[in-house]
Amino acid sequence: MSLEECKRKRSNIKRNISRIKSIVEAANESDQKHSNAELQSRLGILESYFKQALSVQADIEDLDPADNGRADLEESYVAVKISIQVQLGEDANSTVHYPEAAPAATVTTSSHLPRLSLPTFSGDYADYKNFITSLPNS
Repeated sequence: MSLEECKRKRSNIKRNISRIKSIVEAANESDQKHSNAELQSRLGILESYFKQALSVQADIEDLDPADNGRADLEESYVAVKISIQVQLGEDANSTVHYPEAAPAATVTTSSHLPRLSLPTFSGDYADYKNFITSLPNS
């Protein structure tokens, strides 16, 4: 990828981060509060943009070591993230992690149901009949 293409990508990502900033700050100035779910979603999107920006910035720095766009990206990201966390209030202390390429999110919940001990199958054909009859018929 050429230096010009990388800079164009970085510019697009910076524009997306600025758009999130303007949405969050506009709601803050007009006393319209976004829901916590919306703010957390925007925070996840912001973090995704920042990861992309760092990747593109690394490519730019490989092609042009004198480029100093990293500081601007970091300042922009931190300002928007703080603005979102301030609006989230106490919920900002909870960590939100949005993996980039995870096929499914693992959710751990506390359940009030009792633990069930399930039988295990050894894989031996002779044990199959005993195993299958030990399972409940629901």
